[in-house]
Formats: sequence, C-alpha cells, structure tokens
Amino acid sequence: MKFRNIVFGVLGNVAAIVGAQAATVNFADLPTSTTPELFFDGGSVTGSADVQVLNFNGIGIVGGPFDSTVDGNESMAFSFSAPVNNVSYSVQFAGNSDGDGTVGDRSIEIFGLGGTSLGVFAQFHIGTFALSDLVGAAIITGFELTAEVDSFRISSISFDLAPSEVPIPAALPLFLAGLAGVGAIGRKRKQSV
Repeated sequence: MKFRNIVFGVLGNVAAIVGAQAATVNFADLPTSTTPELFFDGGSVTGSADVQVLNFNGIGIVGGPFDSTVDGNESMAFSFSAPVNNVSYSVQFAGNSDGDGTVGDRSIEIFGLGGTSLGVFAQFHIGTFALSDLVGAAIITGFELTAEVDSFRISSISFDLAPSEVPIPAALPLFLAGLAGVGAIGRKRKQSV
C-alpha cells in the first residue's frame, strides 16, 4: 500500500468523524398534548403561550383568535442544544385572516452564535422554508416565528448539527507524529525487502 493512499485514507476518516449529523423532527407524528416547553432531540420549542401539539397537524400556540395555531402576534421560538446549520421548517396549514390573498403571513428572526440576530425576514404561504436561503451557511442557534395576523402551524423541522471544529494547534502535532510513524514503517519495509 502506498504512503499516499494511507494519508488520503486517514484524512477521509477524520473528515467523516467531524462531519455533520442530520436530524428531522416531525411534530405531526407526536401525540396530542399541551406544554409550556416542548423538548425534541436536539432542542426545544417555547411560545408566547403554551405550545400545543396536535397529532397529524403539527404544533401551534394555545389561545389567540384560533386555538392551536400561531396567530395574532403570537410567537414560537426554537432553540437548539448545539449549533446547527442547514435548518428548514415546514408549514402544512396556514390561514388568511386579513383577506390580503396570502396565507400564514409571519416574520422569522434567526439567531447565530451568542444569540446574535442574523436578521428578520418576512415569509408567507405553506411549504418548506430553508433558513440557509436567508442567511447562507451561517451557524444557527435558534429562530423565532411571529404571526402577523394570519395563522399557521409548524409540521416539522430539519437541521444538521454543525461540524465540530478540531483545534489546529492541538491536532497538528498529533497528526504530524502519525504521519512520521507511517512514513518510518514504509521506509523500514523498503529497506528489509
């Protein structure tokens, strides 16, 4: 086996170890319940009032003009337990309360590291919405959806755990020592043949 093949194999394994892990949370599959904070694998959801899960429908907020949807200036905040990227959320139900021809009018504020706002954006209609379309490849720690007048329910979210960064000063000597060891074994084999 050539030294070059060994090096590329080691680098490929290191890249796979520190790569991202994808997760999808389908709220429509959860049993019907009401709670101040809904925990899911990778984070939690809170609202301006209790969060209501409706089996087959997703999550909304208790109260407001329409119970079980986010509506009338209600909000829903998603917090992740670790930094994430490639975040998207799906709205399978939205209503039109103001008669403007659009459904589910809402604003979304996206938060990065340290709780820094990455921006506030207007969205509407049903479908799947990728936050990376709004903030690029930024690391995300949470986002908040606020209903304007219309109503909506969140059916699912998807996200990737952000790859962990390996500190170069700590990893570099170890990597170089490993390469030197592999090189010494290769030289020793050539000399003995």
